[in-house]
Amino acid sequence: MHSADTREPEPSPYAGVIAPGVSETRLRPRTALYIVAAWTFVLLFNTEQSYASLAASGRPLPWMQLFWLVLPGMVLWALLTPLIMWLAIRYPLSWKTAPIHLLAAAVGCALDASLYHVVDPWVNPNGTRTWVAGFFRYMQINTICYFGVVVVTLVTRYATMLREKMVAAAELNSQLTTAHLRSLQGQLRPHFLFNTLNTIAELVHRDPEAADRMIGRLGSLLRRSFDTHGDQEVSLESELEFLRDYSEIVCTRFRGRISVTMTVDPEALSARVPSLVLQPLVENAVRHGLEPRAEGGTVEIVARRRLDVLELEVRDDGCGLPSEDASGVPSWREGVGLRNTRDRLQHLYGSAHRFSVRSRVTGGAIVAIQIPFVAASGSTPTTSHAGPLRHSLQIAR
Repeated sequence: MHSADTREPEPSPYAGVIAPGVSETRLRPRTALYIVAAWTFVLLFNTEQSYASLAASGRPLPWMQLFWLVLPGMVLWALLTPLIMWLAIRYPLSWKTAPIHLLAAAVGCALDASLYHVVDPWVNPNGTRTWVAGFFRYMQINTICYFGVVVVTLVTRYATMLREKMVAAAELNSQLTTAHLRSLQGQLRPHFLFNTLNTIAELVHRDPEAADRMIGRLGSLLRRSFDTHGDQEVSLESELEFLRDYSEIVCTRFRGRISVTMTVDPEALSARVPSLVLQPLVENAVRHGLEPRAEGGTVEIVARRRLDVLELEVRDDGCGLPSEDASGVPSWREGVGLRNTRDRLQHLYGSAHRFSVRSRVTGGAIVAIQIPFVAASGSTPTTSHAGPLRHSLQIAR
């Protein structure tokens, strides 16, 4: 490379050279563009630096003359860059490969000296340097250019490999999370199905008509369940439709002892919620809160939007939570429904959610969920402020 007082160039970022062990180089158009852009920048920078240096020393030369003096070396190193990049990947820097790169750098210096030995009479008529003089005069800067390309190539390649590993790790983590969520969701379906079938079995001989109605509702529930195609999230409106069918089954089973009410803000209907998030909570409230009581009770589902947060509550006026033992530790343990719901919320929302189970002041228990409000795709959030939607279910004796 022919220049005066030049600095180490900034080779282009590596963007698409072959992998180690491949015997031929595939130079992508984008990589070629980076190489041309980088060496063009070095050409202009080197020309300007040489011009300023000579002017300061009292030996100024026209800027264009310096440009033509520097240009052949820049073209040579631009043409050599793909080969240097290939060598850098084929023989990564180490004590064993150092001789290969030193030899390659020497070849580059020799080619640069040979080039200027030929073109100097044309671009620099006043120049009188010999091939040997040109080789040693610019050996240092040419060696820096060679190893600069090597280092940038390796750094960029290793950065690319690291990024690919991070992406692969993120994809694997996402796949594991999805598999876990599907496993949790899969545990809920048979749990609910078996309980419903048991209820139907109890009614078959005692009340065939009620059993027949429950079979029809169960079929509707299963259709809705399969219509989700394994989706982890559905709209709250869809989840409530599923819950209404389930609530009818519950009310039929207990024949007036238990009722289910829903109070839902219209703005909340379009929110995305985990599928089957409410059914196990209602089932838990019925089984542990209301069923042990002879007089039964009421389960209330409340849904409301608070700015960017969706609040869901399942309340019951039943037995309430067992009291704590002497050490202050609750004497009850979470069943399948509560535990799976907690795990699914953690996987889906992380620290952005809240899940709590507490006693009601008036008796009974409350399961409260807070998750980010995100509108389901294809839905139009309701903006009416006419008041909450109310729905109640109760089967008389």
